[in-house]
Amino acid sequence: WSRFWSQLRYEMATCLVNAKALSLCVDGKFQMLGQYWSPTAHEDSILGVPGARLSESPVVYLDNYYTRVLVNRTDVDGPPLTWEDLDLAKALLTERFSAVVIAEDFAHSSLQLACSLGLDLEKAKPLLHTRIRPYSENEALMSGVPVDESELGEADVQGLRTKFVRNNKFDYTLYAHVRMLAQRRLALCTQRRKDVSELRRDLPRQMVLQTTSTTSSIELTIDDLFGCNGGTLGLDDKGNFMLYCPRTALQHSTSWWAGKSEDVTPKRKMGQPIPGKECWRSGFSWAVCCGSSHGPKGNADCWDGEFTHQRCCVY
Repeated sequence: WSRFWSQLRYEMATCLVNAKALSLCVDGKFQMLGQYWSPTAHEDSILGVPGARLSESPVVYLDNYYTRVLVNRTDVDGPPLTWEDLDLAKALLTERFSAVVIAEDFAHSSLQLACSLGLDLEKAKPLLHTRIRPYSENEALMSGVPVDESELGEADVQGLRTKFVRNNKFDYTLYAHVRMLAQRRLALCTQRRKDVSELRRDLPRQMVLQTTSTTSSIELTIDDLFGCNGGTLGLDDKGNFMLYCPRTALQHSTSWWAGKSEDVTPKRKMGQPIPGKECWRSGFSWAVCCGSSHGPKGNADCWDGEFTHQRCCVY
């Protein structure tokens, strides 16, 4: 969202005239604004020159932009992205990219380059705190363009931001993967390079990354994105990404994603039906309601006068 907001401010400022204009842009209705690009920009500088454009519509920037670019699916009018596309994007980053640098954690994550490209740390030290802003010379021309979301009405923007996050679930999932990938590669680099390990632990004060975000809003958390209660993302012993997402049965039934559990179903004999098969609809499942992690009476959020632990979980 911060990237999109910054892009709107510098390249498509018409979208920030008021909350209604922003709503049109978040919905992908840029053409309803007429000239949607900023006075300091041009349609060709946003999409590319005709015949060699990234996409024919700026909608690409609000529909899982990073995933689409990685899998060469910038055709927003084509079939929608799938989880298979996300898996391909993650595989490309993991297998084809020597380093993954996180702009928000530039000083640390760029240390990967010492191992992947032989970066000279002594020469790089003075630059580790620097992030170049390509729009800095346009600042004088941007007077009147909102800097903070509150200038358009915080409540209105919050709803649009939530919609944007939900529409970009592939990119947010990809971003979580990228952060973990960068951490893993940096950890491997520190094992090979003692100087990287020392610098990583003790970056001098003058190297601390200075924030340059144009919005003070906090990005949505794991809980906001996946509908968890205290959710976290980490690695298991085999290096696989694991999402720990405690949630109620109601949250599970209305979620946009399906979780997996070690308690998928109880052990059964061949041909024996799953216990309480008539209970498992509307998003409820045996794992969510009867799994061993919920204790001897199951998940209390699953039960009412009609559906009980005895009926749904016990053979």
